[in-house]
Amino acid sequence: MPGSDVYFLKSAGKILGPLTWEQIGSLQARGRLKPDQQLSQDKKQWLPVDEFLNQLAPANEETNALPLAELEKWYYSDGSKQRGPVSRAALLALIDDGVVTGEHLVWKDSFAEWRPLSDVAELRAGGAPPPVPIREAARSSAQSSHSGFARQSFCPGCGLSLEPGSVACPRCGARQPGPVSLSHGMYAAPPGERKDKMVAALLALLLGGLGIHRFYLGNPALGLIYLLFCWTFIPAIISLFEAIFFLCMSTSEFDAHYNVRALI
Repeated sequence: MPGSDVYFLKSAGKILGPLTWEQIGSLQARGRLKPDQQLSQDKKQWLPVDEFLNQLAPANEETNALPLAELEKWYYSDGSKQRGPVSRAALLALIDDGVVTGEHLVWKDSFAEWRPLSDVAELRAGGAPPPVPIREAARSSAQSSHSGFARQSFCPGCGLSLEPGSVACPRCGARQPGPVSLSHGMYAAPPGERKDKMVAALLALLLGGLGIHRFYLGNPALGLIYLLFCWTFIPAIISLFEAIFFLCMSTSEFDAHYNVRALI
């Protein structure tokens, strides 16, 4: 039964363990369990993480639950910069230390927009949400892993997949670009709303005469002007130069122009 046995984790050809059930839950809560990893109790029969957790989930799910809230990743504003992702436990620790206060803005995947910390009940004292069964937590963790690919960063030198916030590549040693520094009163767009430089350049090159790239970049007024004057071919010519301009911009420059929002 969970809590009485030991477990082993196979990751990238290495075996970690023995681990307790509590340690497995902690790894899962911090997002350290990946779909390509395997778990075993005897180092002979190995199963993918999700399948292993589903099989081991106790029959009485109400008494053996992991808090789904601990699997969620949080972001918070720090002056003019966006910080994160951090776990709920880490964010609560920052709140207890006074680093994050009620005036800070916070965000997670289930939020439609950034919210003041003082408006988020689950981050206030005594506001912890109810736990959910481990089987549902494992399923949610797998879905988060798939949806998180869009935010995954890669080394420009060797292409190795990197953890968020990595300073240097562990394989080739290449230094990684730092976070975008935002001007006062601005914060980075939440994941999932970020505009891609290559997409903007392709839209400007192929459909720029209709202003489609301007609608994509969140400037519908300018896009409408392009559309109204498309018959003159002037917007198409301008868009050609804009496509070149987008391609010549660095990722940080593009983010500073099109992936920030005003703090409100």
